Amino acid sequence: MWKSLHRPFFLTLITGFLFLFLAACSTTGGSPTSVTTPAATPSPTLANITPYTVSGHSDDITDVAWSPNGKLIASSSKDKTVRVWDAVTGKALYTFTGHSDEVNAIAWSPDSKRIASGSSDGTVQVWDATTGSNVLTFHSPDSSVGAVAWSPDGKLIASGADTIQIWDATTGKTSQTINPKAGVNALAWSPDSKQIAAGHTDGTVTVWNATSASLLFTVGQSSDQTQVNPNAIAWSPDGKQIVYGTNTGLIQVFDATTGKLGVVYKGFAEGISAVKWLSDGKRIVAAGFDGTVQLFDAGTGSKISTYTDPSGDVETMDLSPDGMYVVTGGIDMKERVAKLG
Repeated sequence: MWKSLHRPFFLTLITGFLFLFLAACSTTGGSPTSVTTPAATPSPTLANITPYTVSGHSDDITDVAWSPNGKLIASSSKDKTVRVWDAVTGKALYTFTGHSDEVNAIAWSPDSKRIASGSSDGTVQVWDATTGSNVLTFHSPDSSVGAVAWSPDGKLIASGADTIQIWDATTGKTSQTINPKAGVNALAWSPDSKQIAAGHTDGTVTVWNATSASLLFTVGQSSDQTQVNPNAIAWSPDGKQIVYGTNTGLIQVFDATTGKLGVVYKGFAEGISAVKWLSDGKRIVAAGFDGTVQLFDAGTGSKISTYTDPSGDVETMDLSPDGMYVVTGGIDMKERVAKLG
């Protein structure tokens, strides 16, 4: 009784499934087939870089800079160009040729979309980091630009030589001009983009309010010790300390609020060309003209490791965003990416 009563229902249900199956077959133009999607090949990452050497400049390399997103590296040279290449593979991507004189310094925008390059031609060129096309040209009142730094908030660029110019990264309009007592060797923004630290040719380091252009304090050698030049400078990630390196091989850490001197590091046989903080704020990596890159503890000044560059003379160095690698450049016209530590 129950079976005979529900048989029409089951027949209707089976018929419906059959209809849907045939409709699906007609839609796909035949019987359904299993399509296997090949597994995507993982893209190389910074975690598995094989150290490499690249070349392409025809004169001394003056600066190297790793993009904040870790994907690209740029280098500037006395040959008037800026080269950009893939940070993982070392493949050259393009070359900037917009300067008419030596390119002395470069800086990435925080979003890794643009590059600013300062030159002895008196300009700072802002470039599209994807296409290499010129976006903006800033004409400095100084005859040459030796230092460039992009603010962490991406809004301003500071350039230095005889003066420190602070200007809008989009329009090129000057917001402040700072007139220090001595020429500028190096510049660094505070993490909050409110202050600028500068290393000078008279042996001093100054810290300025970027909005009012007022001097906050000065540290370093007295004016009669002009042979000691702070030519590399960096602000700690937490904004509490500043480190600078000099042409005599001295590295000094000081309090970014009071100027009180802290750790001194003297592990180099010659002058310092670059100093960088690791993201943990506890370690500092520095490069020297003696051909070494040294990692040391920012709190104690104890050496952690040393990398010896084959060139024998590291004129410039930068650190990968993950703190695992360094890129170096110098008078041999080659850039090298090596594992740190």
